[in-house]
Amino acid sequence: MINETRINGFACGWNDIRFAFDGELFTGATSIQFGHAIEPEFVYESGSHNGPVGQTRGKYTTDPLVIEGPTFLIEELRKYFAQRSPTGIHYGRAIIARAVLQYIQNDDVVTEEFTNVRWIKDTVSHSEGGGPLMTTVEMTFMELIINNMRLASGNE
Repeated sequence: MINETRINGFACGWNDIRFAFDGELFTGATSIQFGHAIEPEFVYESGSHNGPVGQTRGKYTTDPLVIEGPTFLIEELRKYFAQRSPTGIHYGRAIIARAVLQYIQNDDVVTEEFTNVRWIKDTVSHSEGGGPLMTTVEMTFMELIINNMRLASGNE
């Protein structure tokens, strides 16, 4: 596929992807990865029974939102975050309330919403070749909502 972007391994054409931070659209990412999980713990009871008797609801955790793209795209994102920071220059201090990723998968529109997004890491790759310079960034988020469904609430 020409001009493909990978979202958690699924290949999409750039024209099929909409990625916006608080409504501001950004295009050109070549890879987007993220994840979330529930981490339950087993509950044990005192007495002769050695095995678990149940488990907790679990702690909700998120993996970083990782975006890779040409350096010019990441620079646009960096400026956007910096303008929304308390100082106007520290892009790692801005918290963007809502980021929305939409793409088409098997003729269905998938909408993934990230809440309270914050920039935490830059990784720059300068390699010889015909393509543009690439940059990878990592962002944290509080909760991931997929097609209006939640794995768990970040407040549990």
